[in-house]
Amino acid sequence: MKQFFRDVKNEEGFALVEVAIALIVMGVLLGIGLPSFLQYLQWQKIRDTKEKQEKIFYSVASFVLQNGFVPLPADPYEKGENFGMSRPSAQKSEDLR
Repeated sequence: MKQFFRDVKNEEGFALVEVAIALIVMGVLLGIGLPSFLQYLQWQKIRDTKEKQEKIFYSVASFVLQNGFVPLPADPYEKGENFGMSRPSAQKSEDLR
């Protein structure tokens, strides 16, 4: 057991200069890489949003071609198979009174 502690005491660790240099190198790499990574994440969000908008556009266009009218905003209290499709147009004569 005493031999183990003697061996540990004789081993040298990293010098303060070596640790400082390693931290500086890591800081420079993070300083260069982090803005690029954040820009990539922003670009990815924009691309995903554009893809979702395109899917919505084609879904609405398909709905209009099949049904002959633009879908209305859904009534949160309406349930069933005609959800959002109960009226063929946004305004009826009863709605204008």
